[in-house]
Amino acid sequence: MAARPFRKRVLISLITASSFVAMSLSGIAVFIAPQRNVAYWTDWTFLEISKTQWGNIHILTGALFLIAGICHICCNRTSLAQYLKGIPGCMTAGWRELTIAVLITAVFSVGAITKAPPFNYILYFNAWVKGSWVGKPADGPPFSGAELLSLKDFCAKMSIESGAALRELRQAGLAVFDEKATVAHIARANRMSPAMVYLIIRKPKRPDVARPASLVPKPPQVAR
Repeated sequence: MAARPFRKRVLISLITASSFVAMSLSGIAVFIAPQRNVAYWTDWTFLEISKTQWGNIHILTGALFLIAGICHICCNRTSLAQYLKGIPGCMTAGWRELTIAVLITAVFSVGAITKAPPFNYILYFNAWVKGSWVGKPADGPPFSGAELLSLKDFCAKMSIESGAALRELRQAGLAVFDEKATVAHIARANRMSPAMVYLIIRKPKRPDVARPASLVPKPPQVAR
């Protein structure tokens, strides 16, 4: 049985379709991902893939889709020209459909820039989804780029004694070499998020000190 001949057009069509699926999935992940500082602070992942990795997938598959789309147009330029010119009895209004398609795309693009209704609802929904990942104060970093600082510098910014923080981490069973390691490196080495590292080293609240009895105000005497 003779082997089926290799068909370049089929390959290009399949690459276009598969890259579109991958780009769409990564686009959904980027859409629902928390803001950059929250994603890094909580070590957010979707399907075991981080936000940065999803972003890289989206960029590269988008580039692949663009290249495959250009190749697809080149391979089918004759058919495309016939669609636009109109095939007698089959396709008689190619330019009209093209104009409508371009106008719809332009309207969506302008809506994204101006945030005019109803497009702003999608953008507001996106902002709500991203903000919903911050359920408690610990989910957000104390300041932008906190995980990139060394333990010593991070403690200095948070008014924490770095030596005590280092002891707390070691007592909690974390592998920490010295104060020069970044919070992100410490978290990654111990398979946890920078937020969890901060929960271990942050200063506990000082308990309220009982006031002396002599300083406690006495209740007013009620005249009988």
